[in-house]
Amino acid sequence: MGRVRSTRKAALGALVASALAAGAFTPTPTANATCMSAFGLNNGNGCTSNLTTLAIAIGNGASANAGNALFGGAIAIGDLAYAITNIAGFTFAGAFGDGATSSTLSSLFGINLQFGPGTATTLGGALNLVLGLNPDRTGTTTTGAIGLGNIVVQAGPGSSNAIGGFNISIGLPAGSGPQTTGASGLGNLAFQIGPGSVTTVGGLNIALSIAPYNNGQQVTVAGIIGTVALNFFGGASSTVVQSYLSGALNLFGEANDILVQGLLSTAASIFGTGNKLSMTGAPLAPLSLMLNVFGVDNVLTALNGPLSFMAALNVEAQNLFLKGPGININNFQLPKFLLPPSAAAKATARVAAGAPAEVAGSVRQAVAAHTIRTTTAAAATESDTTTPSPAGASAENTTTTTVDDDSGDAVTEAATSSSGRHSATTTSTDEGGAGDPTTAGKSTSTTAASGGRHRKSEASSDAGDSSAKSSSARGVGGGKHRKP
Repeated sequence: MGRVRSTRKAALGALVASALAAGAFTPTPTANATCMSAFGLNNGNGCTSNLTTLAIAIGNGASANAGNALFGGAIAIGDLAYAITNIAGFTFAGAFGDGATSSTLSSLFGINLQFGPGTATTLGGALNLVLGLNPDRTGTTTTGAIGLGNIVVQAGPGSSNAIGGFNISIGLPAGSGPQTTGASGLGNLAFQIGPGSVTTVGGLNIALSIAPYNNGQQVTVAGIIGTVALNFFGGASSTVVQSYLSGALNLFGEANDILVQGLLSTAASIFGTGNKLSMTGAPLAPLSLMLNVFGVDNVLTALNGPLSFMAALNVEAQNLFLKGPGININNFQLPKFLLPPSAAAKATARVAAGAPAEVAGSVRQAVAAHTIRTTTAAAATESDTTTPSPAGASAENTTTTTVDDDSGDAVTEAATSSSGRHSATTTSTDEGGAGDPTTAGKSTSTTAASGGRHRKSEASSDAGDSSAKSSSARGVGGGKHRKP
């Protein structure tokens, strides 16, 4: 069993080696009117093949060469048509029409076709499809692909190319101006109808321009990652987005210039002419939006972002500017509300600016002391306006006086005077006497003495029976409302 497998491998290796050798060492014969070479059988009229390939040429000066390929073919039909498949496997090259050229090199599972005057080329890679069409036979058509899984189509005069992997580059005619379409990177789409230039660079970008019969000065570019650049019926315009997950749109406008460098940002001009929209940042302007609708000759500039919103709506020759976050609509800007820095914030900023450790400690202590004083003053003010507090008195004096009444009773008066804002109380006590034992030890009166601004009323009463003596002590106050 192993010997059979070895024999099969050896036969396959010999077949491959003979196929490559046949092409490698067989010179390209002189082109004649018609020739055909299949499986290594050459007639020497301009066609070359090997054991696994096929070569056919029809037309004056036409030639086809598949001598250095494996399981492929080359066909050239037309005067001076030329098709070659070189160092390639499972690849086909076809040139159809006068002056058509189809060339492949180091290609695997590829198709390379040219119809009409022009050149279609595949250089390296696998699974590429290259198609050039020039049915009107005017100008020159150029198509090319390098990489893996690219699709390149160019119809009419112009060029279309793709470099990288899984890119699509398509250019279709609609006018007489020059046309260039290109995709470079991974998973990009570049599509164009009409003259101009459409380019994608990076990954997962889309650049689309539909501007038929313009003068060929429109430029549409989508670059970096996940961007979209659209130009619909906008001649002589530049629509460029070079950012991440952002977009630039020019819809139905002429001579507009749009540039976007942001993150999740978009700039668009709709039904406008001669406008310039610029959204840039350092390095990007994230989460921003810019609009120009029915505007003419306006200049819109947004810097840095984020959250910048700018719009020019049905205005002409206006200059709108916005830096940082904000809203600007037709030069009407919402004011920015910024709170002034507090003393503590200023001190902290000075410390953060590089003050020494000792100074930083002193500043923090000063800020804390300032906060305590402010809190204490606020509490004292609130106490003064509500309920009197004994702590509010600044000084207090007490005087005791003993007097005798007509009955021989001794009455002691204790007077307390205050120089503060709130008064203390005055108490008179009857120590009792031999003449009237019923009044001994009774408290006879209290009188308020105040040195503050609001003096209390005086009162003297005896809570005992009708025979009790009464006396009063009048406080001396230093306030504004002193009673006579």
